[in-house]
Amino acid sequence: MRRTKREFSKQPISLMDFTKVLFYSSFVTGRLDEFMFYPKANLTPYASSGAIDSMYLFVTVLNVEELEAGIYLYNNLDNSLYIIKDNFSKEEYNFITANEHFCYGSSFNIYIVGDMSIKGMKYQDRAYRFLNIEAGHLAQNICLICEGLGIGVISSGGFYDDIFLEYINIDIGEKYLLYELILGMI
Repeated sequence: MRRTKREFSKQPISLMDFTKVLFYSSFVTGRLDEFMFYPKANLTPYASSGAIDSMYLFVTVLNVEELEAGIYLYNNLDNSLYIIKDNFSKEEYNFITANEHFCYGSSFNIYIVGDMSIKGMKYQDRAYRFLNIEAGHLAQNICLICEGLGIGVISSGGFYDDIFLEYINIDIGEKYLLYELILGMI
């Protein structure tokens, strides 16, 4: 049975388990050609309205084996990471979340960001609602995968929305920070 774990050990998470969390929760598992109004649609392991993949995973890394501390963007098309900011330290959580006390002991955090400009093409003003629902589906995948790997997870909404996006130097535009997951070994 899955339960939130609020205490983490100082043990690092292996690169293999880190990769499994990202891959199995959000990797593009297939593509549909000429889906409805769109030339192509990505199929992901979480439910998405209209098969429109409009989620981004930003990952803050502190304690993952073989991976430098930093902020990364996960590319779910080819299972790769792009460095956004290097030399990330636990004190920087003070700028991006109200849950810094939990983050200090975490191995990595996942920030789910939704893009209204992508989802809004089809769903207009209802797109924000769908982004939140999809972020919940994606977060649940992460929680269940972590349970199987023995990784603790805290699901949180205590982040600083626009401040986070500005901090990592991302054009806010129609992007919304929707979810924060704090992960560490238990």
